[in-house]
Amino acid sequence: MFISVREVIGMTLPTRLGKWDKSILDLARGLKFEAGMAGQSVDVLRPIVEEWHMKAIRILGDRRWAYTWYSFVYSWRHARVPLTGDPILVAMQNVVDDPPSIPAWIKDKNLRLIYVTLLRLSEQDGGRFFVSCRKLGEMLGMSHETARSRLKVLLAAGVIEKAKAHTPSRATRYLWRGDTPGRTPDGAV
Repeated sequence: MFISVREVIGMTLPTRLGKWDKSILDLARGLKFEAGMAGQSVDVLRPIVEEWHMKAIRILGDRRWAYTWYSFVYSWRHARVPLTGDPILVAMQNVVDDPPSIPAWIKDKNLRLIYVTLLRLSEQDGGRFFVSCRKLGEMLGMSHETARSRLKVLLAAGVIEKAKAHTPSRATRYLWRGDTPGRTPDGAV
């Protein structure tokens, strides 16, 4: 469920000096995820950012519009997670609100659940997403080993692709490739 642009503006206005840049990033995250505008170009968003800028300078004083705009454009491109809530919870809610179709070769209930969750997660950022097996398993009510084995099936099928390996402080980054008709991994679950 999305919130209005006006609500995002109200939630992201800076409240004190030193919060301008974080507030601009929050605006980008709120518009992209909470307001459901991820598919919009920055040109479409310009009037919204102008409105936010005018309200923000009333709170903190004069700031150059050019600085706000360039910071927003940068933040828009780099916003990866919602302003509120956990990205996986947002994806799960989107599955409930608008269930996607699932390829016929996916029979296992855990694999089906992971498939639809990752599909909705990937829609939050143009096909890119990050997730750890532990977090995915925890959120979906399965062990991290089960989540990992089902992710491996989706990788083998070409549904997802590993973009960056995990590090001690960051989950694996993936790209959503979608269903690949006629290509079922050996031993599909």
